[in-house]
Amino acid sequence: MGGPTPSGRPLTGAWMSMPRDTNDPAALHTAILDKLSTVIDPETGADVVRMRLVEDLRVDKGGRVSYTFRPSSALCPIAVLLAVTIKKMVAQVPG
Repeated sequence: MGGPTPSGRPLTGAWMSMPRDTNDPAALHTAILDKLSTVIDPETGADVVRMRLVEDLRVDKGGRVSYTFRPSSALCPIAVLLAVTIKKMVAQVPG
């Protein structure tokens, strides 16, 4: 995943392969959203799913995942921390 840009453009998560292939992308999609709902923005107290900071979440039949992270503002002081945390949480989901 690329780093935040000064222009405030969204950060796009690169396709990443999950530890194992999955036969059910919909179940994996749900599991990822559940995991991401534990990532809390400390400035608002809300999770990144509720705040809609993670968009375009896709899971293909091979278990590859992509998403777009959009910080709440171009000057979000914790954008990098959130981006790294989101990536780690996605990688922790088995499937």
